[in-house]
Amino acid sequence: MPEGPPKWSWQDILHVKPGDPAERGIQPGDRFVKSIERQIEEYAKYLSADGRLTTKLKTQLWRTWGQELLAKARGRNMMRKGILVEADGKRTDQQLGYPYFRRLGWQTKNKPVIVNDSRIVVPLYFDGF
Repeated sequence: MPEGPPKWSWQDILHVKPGDPAERGIQPGDRFVKSIERQIEEYAKYLSADGRLTTKLKTQLWRTWGQELLAKARGRNMMRKGILVEADGKRTDQQLGYPYFRRLGWQTKNKPVIVNDSRIVVPLYFDGF
């Protein structure tokens, strides 16, 4: 890799849309929702190793936090008519969440990581999650 800072050929706003396309509502199996579910499970493991709180209190806090986080990820704060697309392609009108909350407010948190000559990873942070 070349020495020194990367040489920029353009500069623009990064449009971040985590998860799968959701023009017709957040679908079951959405990648962003699945990643949040995995993070909630990882946090449960972390909490179980922490001896400062009682097991009952940890479980209660974890469940409440997890439910709120998943509701945001699934767009429960913005429900409207959508189209549920089944695995076989069948489409059904249904109330679905829309990803309003997860589209706004992303910002860089740490410095970008230069992976190789043609790739830079930009870590992002969002207060909502």
